[in-house]
Amino acid sequence: MAINVNKLLEAGCKVKIFMANWFALTSYNVSLRKVIDVCSYNTEMWRTARMRLDEGPIWIMGAEVELVRSSDEISRDLRRYWPLALKVARSTNLSEVTKCILSSKDTRPYYDEPKSLFSHEVFTTCMHSAAILSRDEADVWLLDIGQRVSNKVAELYREREAAMREDPHRPVIALFHGVLPSLLEYPENEMFRDPRWAIYMEDTEWEVGRAMRKAFPPGTMEGNPCLEYIRQIIFPLFGRF
Repeated sequence: MAINVNKLLEAGCKVKIFMANWFALTSYNVSLRKVIDVCSYNTEMWRTARMRLDEGPIWIMGAEVELVRSSDEISRDLRRYWPLALKVARSTNLSEVTKCILSSKDTRPYYDEPKSLFSHEVFTTCMHSAAILSRDEADVWLLDIGQRVSNKVAELYREREAAMREDPHRPVIALFHGVLPSLLEYPENEMFRDPRWAIYMEDTEWEVGRAMRKAFPPGTMEGNPCLEYIRQIIFPLFGRF
């Protein structure tokens, strides 16, 4: 994310990072205070990863990047956001949402049961889509690959609304982060919290070396997890390996 945000800044874009703290509450049984703490933690990780964040206080307008919490943004626009979220839910066929969610799960490397579906996933998808639709000032969205479901539902909603008004709709332009592969040969047979899955921000130099030494090397360039780490992180940051 830090690499992609810096690319947008270099291209002259003004970046606003939408910290989806309210949406996290639909998936995890934690307090909003803890989620906000994680948002602050993520911000410090991005600084460490060389994202060009303003050095001033967090959550205010900076020189290049603005960080906002979804709870703050939605609270300022309650009369528009929640009716829009309900309208998205009413106008979207449940089978369409289910199909989008399950197809997205199939491509995520850390999912063990791609055919399982929970009610909160449908609810969160409608909330995400409403957030995308309610931000009229956004020309481009930079999303996690798992959020393409919400982007697709938002685009379907806009197409239907435009058709009803016989009016051309403004497309939702979205860019997506890549997903680093698992370092394990058969991740579906391993525990999700197995430290061998990936390299984490808190890992020491020794732990990084251990993860790379124990990584599954297929012997080819295609599907090689070590080469993907080099291609997606090392080359963009340092230009060489």
